[in-house]
Order: sequence, then structure tokens, then C-alpha cells
Amino acid sequence: MPPPRGHLAALAAESWQGWALGFSLNGFFVYLALLDLIDVRPRTAFTGVWYAGVGILCLAAAWSNRDLLLRRLTTPAAIVRVYAIAAGFLATWFVVNVLVLGRSSLALKFAALLILWSLPAAILAASSPGRQFRNAAWAIVFLGAVYVLIEFVAVARAGSDVTRFTPIASLDPISAGLIAGLAGVAVLALQPRTRRLQILQTVALVAFAAGATVPGSRGPVLATVGGCIAGTLVAWRRLWIVALVGLAVGLAIGTALGRDVGSDAYLMQSVAGLEDTPKRGDGVGPAPTAAISTFNIRREWLRAAMAQAPDRPIFGHGVAEFVDDTPEAHRMGIAGAHIYPHNTLAEAAFSLGLLGLLPYLALVLTGLCAFIGLVRRQSEHVVLAAALGGFAFVATNVSGEIGADAVLWTASAALVMLYADRVRRPDASAAASSLSARHEVVNS
Repeated sequence: MPPPRGHLAALAAESWQGWALGFSLNGFFVYLALLDLIDVRPRTAFTGVWYAGVGILCLAAAWSNRDLLLRRLTTPAAIVRVYAIAAGFLATWFVVNVLVLGRSSLALKFAALLILWSLPAAILAASSPGRQFRNAAWAIVFLGAVYVLIEFVAVARAGSDVTRFTPIASLDPISAGLIAGLAGVAVLALQPRTRRLQILQTVALVAFAAGATVPGSRGPVLATVGGCIAGTLVAWRRLWIVALVGLAVGLAIGTALGRDVGSDAYLMQSVAGLEDTPKRGDGVGPAPTAAISTFNIRREWLRAAMAQAPDRPIFGHGVAEFVDDTPEAHRMGIAGAHIYPHNTLAEAAFSLGLLGLLPYLALVLTGLCAFIGLVRRQSEHVVLAAALGGFAFVATNVSGEIGADAVLWTASAALVMLYADRVRRPDASAAASSLSARHEVVNS
């Protein structure tokens, strides 16, 4: 007997809402691929329209779940209240900071990303019932599979002189690795019912881990590992073999493929970095230049940002007002450029001051507390939220920026609101028991 129409309509609504969240987090490459197909370079106007459309899609999906969001926000739990206040204040101060202190187009770009992308995705995650997260996981995995297929075809066609690999011309190598890595942590949230499907889940993680490794960027690889660890902690017995085998084999295959295209040299470089000019054995030719190390650049950014933060402790220096004065920047001729510290803790302290640092810490800590409260809850939606949280925590400390870190906002919202569901259920059970007892008294 076919299900009733109302049931089918409900399933369709849950499906598109979950896919809206997944597409928001892992679908930007589709836009870039389409631009490549029509030979149009990304421009602010095009990109702004894209993000506005994605944001409207997320808000429309969240609106249909507004009653659930309201119930979650009114849950009598300190974690939920602290999170809601911190998230609201951080987002508001970020935008105000850009308007008051920001003087660069980069600051306006980050504010636009926060408003059009990060916040709508977080609101959708906060309002989504647990079962919608399963659809979001499928969406993230599907999009990642499409991307990895494109990537592996491009690897087969590439030469061997690539430093950083990306199959889509407009996609930077860090984002190239993050797309596959995000799909890798999302695949852990799926619960295969048979041994054959579990093997398929492991194979998928192998492919995604390899896809995250090939571009030659270490941040996505570390984020993938962090996300898998966090997701596995929630459902250890079910996932530890899948995560261990999938990561080990996938990273090995990705490194081998990177060696074929030349990106492994960047991935495996030492902390000191790579020499721009190799030393000649006969002593003839130019002397090698000093090493360029992205590790050292990020370390210098972090040190400088934290050292300068006390100069304006309350309001901060302004978003994207950090000046790159590293030795590497001087050698590359870009010293003095306004950038961001590539670490959200340093970004909050330097750019936003205590007005941003304190709510940022509250945002992260409430997400961590919710994660601890959800450990061993082996449902798909909890595993996905935990895996996204681990992925975002690592990624945001390697190359993160608060306004553009949609996964961080989404993961913290999902963790806290799923924790709110757990807190509300015992209350509902207690209320039901109390009501039942009163009925028995009246009837007797």
C-alpha cells in the first residue's frame, strides 16, 4: 500500500531542506565549474548573486522549521542560552566592526559572506530536525563524489610539474582539498545496514581522503583527520575500523597521486620549506634562495596578530586590517598587504578585540560542551554534527576567518541544538509521567 500523500509531502520537504544545507556547505565548486564551462571568470557580482541565492534557499528551509527552532532556543539549558547570546553578539559585532573600522574590500567581502552564507547555513542547521541531517550528509557526500570524479579525471590528464593541484581553474588548492575532505567526514554519518554497504562506506572514505590529499595542501588533510576523529568518538564501535582503514589507505593513495602530478613536494615539505632554486652539484649557477615555508608564514602571522592585539584590546584593529610583514612577504614583493591572520582565535583577538574574542570563545566552548554531552549518541545526525565540528575546529585554526567559516557556524549550531533536543526529551517524559499520575489519581 503506497504511503499517503501527506507523508510523501513531508518526506519531500525534509529532503530538500537537508539538501539545501549540504549544497550550501559543499556546492560552491558547482558554481565555479559552470563559470569555467561558459568561460567566465568569477566576479564579485556573479559570486554575490550565487551566495545570496544559497542564503535565501537556506532561510526558506529554516522558516518551515521555525517552531522547532523556537522550542530549542527556549530550552532551559545554560549551554543553549549562552550559545544564542554569543552567536548573536559575535555576528552583530563582526558586521559593525567592518562598517566602522574596516577600510578594505576584503573586510566587506567577509561581512557579505557572513550575512549571505555562514549565518543562513547556521540558522538552517539550528532549525533542522535530526532526520534532516541525514539528507544533508547524503548531499555533502554526493557533491563530494562528483567533485572527486572530476579531480581524478584531471589527475590522469595532468603533467608532473604541478606545485598545488586543482581540477577547476577558479578553485584554490585549499578549497579543492576541503571539498573532498568534507565529504569524507560526512560519509561517516551514514549508517550502512549490511557488511557490503559498510565496505562501500570505507571505499568512499578512501576516495575522499585521497581527493583531499592530492591538491598538496596540508590544512584540508588535517581537517579531514580531525573530523573523522570527532565523528568516530561519537560512535566508536561502529566507525573506528572504517575511519582507520579509510584514512590510512586514502592518504597513501592521495600522496602517490600527488607524486605523479608533482603536488606531493608541497605537501611533504619540511617546516623549513622548499628551496626556490635547487643547489647545483658543480657549484655553477645561482645560489639557492632561502626557503619559503607556509608553516613559518602562518606562525609569524599568529605571533604578530597576538602580539598586536593588546594595542586595541576592546574594539580590535578591524577585520582584514592585519598587515603582512613577514620576511617571506618582503621576498615575494607583497609586504604591507592587508590580510587576515588565518586563525580564528587570532582573528577574533586582533580584529574584533574583547568584544569579539569573548563571544567567539563562548561559541566554541558551548559547541565543545554539547559535543561532550552527545558522545555515544550514535545516530546519524549526531555523528554528522560531531564530524563537522572536528573538521571545522582544525580547518579554522589553520586557514580560518570568522565571517567565511560557514562550517564552524553550522557545526556549533547543530551540536548545541541537538543537545537541546536531548535535554528537552527527559523533561517531556517527566511531564508525561506526571500527567499520567494525575490521571490515575483522578480516576481512582
